[in-house]
Amino acid sequence: VNPVPTEPDPGTPAPSNPVQPPVDPAPSEPVEPAPVDPPPTEPVEPAPVDPPPTEPMEPAPVDPPPTTEPVDPGPVCHDILRGGITVTICYTAGG
Repeated sequence: VNPVPTEPDPGTPAPSNPVQPPVDPAPSEPVEPAPVDPPPTEPVEPAPVDPPPTEPMEPAPVDPPPTTEPVDPGPVCHDILRGGITVTICYTAGG
């Protein structure tokens, strides 16, 4: 009968099991931050929206040059970017 009780003794490592449970919850935490990373990728999409507004800005720079034209009688050239294409416009200030 003695040999039978000795078998349960190997079960003493069982107390070590309580150490494992706390380890399980920890790994679950890193999983949560993961979903946070994907959202930042969304702000990258609005970036393409910025280039279009640059088009309306083109007419604005055209107004200031006229004031400088009277000072320079020579031809005046301006590079305007439209739809990714650069267009050079030249005209004589004197008229």
